[in-house]
Amino acid sequence: RDPDDRVKANAVEAIRRLELPKDKTQNLLQPFLKHPDNRVRGNAVISLVNIGAVEPGPMFEAMRDDPDKWIRATLGYILSIVEYPKALPLIVELLKDEDGDVRKNAARALANRARDEETELLIRLLTDHTPFVRQQAVQTLGRIRSVPSVSTVTKMFTSERNFKIRSAIITSLGQIGDQ
Repeated sequence: RDPDDRVKANAVEAIRRLELPKDKTQNLLQPFLKHPDNRVRGNAVISLVNIGAVEPGPMFEAMRDDPDKWIRATLGYILSIVEYPKALPLIVELLKDEDGDVRKNAARALANRARDEETELLIRLLTDHTPFVRQQAVQTLGRIRSVPSVSTVTKMFTSERNFKIRSAIITSLGQIGDQ
């Protein structure tokens, strides 16, 4: 009931941590699934998906198509946290979004799920305009020890000017070479 959305978002998260019965949690949080604030809505979605109280597919698709960039960015954040077997196609779509904040959260979600099969996608992300997206791609290629990415990542080192990304390149090449 607090008018401040940050307080509401924190309250939604606190309700999840109380481990109340599923029906009680659902009754308390269901109204927040349409809340206009992305944090409030995101915390409600995470809580209700994690307890199996809602079918995430239609909700995730609606968030993906929302005109508000923060709702789309929140979907990327949610997909980095919740288990959802159909997450990868949604993440790929979010990675194509025109907004850098949306792509940042999608890159984080991809980083949490990526395996060898995503190497080509990760290599394409090395040229993204948003530094965080490039950094996540480099770090993830190192984590999955992607040998096919070595030449591209090595070439990237010669042109990349962001020191955090250059450092991540060295670390990732070391991880790949250490297998």
